[in-house]
Amino acid sequence: MSEKKPSPPQQNDPNLRNQGGNWFSRGWFWIVLIILLVIGSRYLFTNTGDAANLVGLNRVASYVQEEKVKSITVQGDNVMIVLNDSTKLQTRKENDESLLQTLRAFGVSEEQLQSLPIEVESAPNSSAIFSWLMMLLPMLLVFGFFIFIMRQAGGGGQNRAMQFGRSRARKMEGADRPTVTFADVAGSDEAKQEL
Repeated sequence: MSEKKPSPPQQNDPNLRNQGGNWFSRGWFWIVLIILLVIGSRYLFTNTGDAANLVGLNRVASYVQEEKVKSITVQGDNVMIVLNDSTKLQTRKENDESLLQTLRAFGVSEEQLQSLPIEVESAPNSSAIFSWLMMLLPMLLVFGFFIFIMRQAGGGGQNRAMQFGRSRARKMEGADRPTVTFADVAGSDEAKQEL
């Protein structure tokens, strides 16, 4: 009475190939990789300055009052300051206020502001591209989800959406047909008693 234990499935079995599969061959790996690259590129390509020291706006105002500032470059909300000894500093200004208004609030006089060489550059366009991608990404994920569901439900192929109500029932032929018919059990006394 020794029963044979079923052998474990082989890795080359074509029936199992579609169940798990290699992660690299599936689309999910590539989708996750692209999302991580987009998010990572946001931090990779931001302008942090040439290894500048980060200081507060109050410290910048004191440097301006002491006339130690050689030049100031404003790029969006980032402010790059070069001192007379070629030291580079970096700070961020408020979104809704200009740098001059902020320096006035810290007590810098109008004469010092007039003598200050301030250069304004356009902000880098990477934030606009990133925000556009972040707006587009959820729509692409929803669209991809619906495509995935349609392919799973319909088995792929073209024009499966129009075949939604069709039955996939198969005809029973040959060995699949039941061998016991109603005529075989119609005269059975036990069946009559059950009814």
